Amino acid sequence: MTPVGGWTLGEARPGFDQQPIEVAALADAFASAFDVTGDPRWVRHVERAQAWFLGENDVGTPLFDPATGGGCDGLERNGANRNQGAESTLALVSTFQQARRLRDPHGGDEGG
Repeated sequence: MTPVGGWTLGEARPGFDQQPIEVAALADAFASAFDVTGDPRWVRHVERAQAWFLGENDVGTPLFDPATGGGCDGLERNGANRNQGAESTLALVSTFQQARRLRDPHGGDEGG
């Protein structure tokens, strides 16, 4: 994940601060790519974006708070920014919805 401040060639990675809205934008792009191509690799990328919120990220820290249902405001070098603004929570919800939609394209509707 490239941080909001960017990075330059030769600079050590990972970069911080990483923002949930950027992960959600990637998840949306991957989901759109799947919708257009049907290539299952894009589903795996959406699942990786969801996993980022669950702690599979550069510092191994979840950004999803199951107690509140909210999303933390960013990933910093030493962990999550525990603020839970609307933008970050919506980014989390959007990413989770895309992952769910691609896992179950019929929404549990066996009839069609």
